[in-house]
Amino acid sequence: RGLYRTQADAASFFDCTSGDQFPVLDSAAGAALQRAYLAARAAPGAPVLATIEARIVARAPEGRGAPRPMLEVDRLVAVAPQAQCEAAASDSVPLENTTWKLVALRGQAVTAADPMRQPHLVLQPEQHRVGGSGGCNRITGGYTLAGDRLTFGRTAATMMACAEGMAQERAFLDALSTVARWRIEGQRLALSDARGDVVLRFDAVAPR
Repeated sequence: RGLYRTQADAASFFDCTSGDQFPVLDSAAGAALQRAYLAARAAPGAPVLATIEARIVARAPEGRGAPRPMLEVDRLVAVAPQAQCEAAASDSVPLENTTWKLVALRGQAVTAADPMRQPHLVLQPEQHRVGGSGGCNRITGGYTLAGDRLTFGRTAATMMACAEGMAQERAFLDALSTVARWRIEGQRLALSDARGDVVLRFDAVAPR
């Protein structure tokens, strides 16, 4: 169940549960979904909530480059033109002034080498500063927030050397530099890159 749209002859599907966005492959069921979308959309490019049966497959875009996750629609169940993803607003937490514990990095589950140094972030709105831990070192930097767009400036880290977790910390900081958008579903934060791929997932720990 998610938001389907077509823009510039490309179809995409935003999964309401996971927060992931996928390009949609051509198929007979995909064509039926597109026809239903065109009949139901409020304006060109506007999303429509759709319930579908589908599979995630790895394909190279237009047959070139590295494979990436894409959606292959098996069956259209229904479209709901006036509906949106259930925001569960009463259960959601704010992006800023919340401690976000890293739980997944580019699709891989994150395990803290030291339980006392969980990788996490806190976005502090007063000066648009981000602080937290990479799992070994303390990290700090700036961020820019505009609607659902979020980018991080250069992030600095202390210079401690830990026996474990350094590679994961570097990958965490590298992924932060690619972030372009954010979305919260309940207690979970998903940060996506400019292509719409989720690069980091966090769980809310507690408000500051």
